[in-house]
Amino acid sequence: METIKLTALGIILLWAGIINAQPEINQAEKHDVGTTSSFFSIDTGTISNGASGANIMWDFTQVTATGQTYGEQYILPSQTEWEDSFATATLSRKATDGSTYFIRDKNDSVWLEGLWLDYTKILLRFSKPQQILTRPLHYTDSYLGTTFYTYTYQNTKYRGGGAYQYNVDGYGELKLQSGTYPSVLRLKFESDYYDTMQVSPNIITRTHSTTYYWYNPFNPSPIVQLSTVAISSANFNTVNKYAYILKNPSTAVQQINNANSDIKVWVNNDNLYVEGLNSNNMGDIKVYDITGKQIVLGSLQYTDGVHSTKLNTALSKGVYIVNMALPQGNKTIKIAIL
Repeated sequence: METIKLTALGIILLWAGIINAQPEINQAEKHDVGTTSSFFSIDTGTISNGASGANIMWDFTQVTATGQTYGEQYILPSQTEWEDSFATATLSRKATDGSTYFIRDKNDSVWLEGLWLDYTKILLRFSKPQQILTRPLHYTDSYLGTTFYTYTYQNTKYRGGGAYQYNVDGYGELKLQSGTYPSVLRLKFESDYYDTMQVSPNIITRTHSTTYYWYNPFNPSPIVQLSTVAISSANFNTVNKYAYILKNPSTAVQQINNANSDIKVWVNNDNLYVEGLNSNNMGDIKVYDITGKQIVLGSLQYTDGVHSTKLNTALSKGVYIVNMALPQGNKTIKIAIL
């Protein structure tokens, strides 16, 4: 009995450490080839960037969707027609608006090397790439850089560049209509670029943009992104705003001291997913809380490399034991819902 009490106390102390620690995010913008991300477009009049600082609660439960969606697919540069223009790029991000971004992932940092804008038929090349972020992300991380680029538009050559900076200016919880997401870091990215015609350098267009990204440890894409882009020249001035929320972001799940380290378990809305099992590993799955009470009983289904089961009850914050009865024997995983 004393051993059980000590074990429970250890879990409680571990749990307290998890929820109070400043988050460290290792997976931001770490995308595998072939994966996709989908976003809801949000009415920018119903969302604001909120406060910066420690232990912030960003509440976006009252936002209104526009009914439009935005998607991204991650492919190899060799799968595009512009591979030769970006020889050092390791990944391409193809968006549903026709744009394609060419990215170099150095594991400890991510860089933008150029992009294709289909709606204007512009191929923009950075002669000095722009850093997107470093890994892992921590609260108060910051970076200040400069970049230069060239492109052609309507048979006229342009060059541009300027300064940019980003800083991780807050951490805390993010409340959405789909649920609450703890261990979130907010990254603020700001740039100030000037473009000129190469034949008429006195004609200048300024583009000033500010974008906020909210990341958690379990989604490579930002859960929320909010941008303001102001473009000005001698002939016009315009300001555009954009806001997106990731569809079905994964709930924060931390696995604790597991012997089965090759198996990954996570929760997304009302489904529990298991990755790392063989395709023929069908069986029952049970979830227990730390008191030993069984709260979920289901059957594993296999689709596209991942097993899953429907949850008949939502898993609130806490520590759980996941037991899988498989043909070759039982496997047990301990997880914490943050």
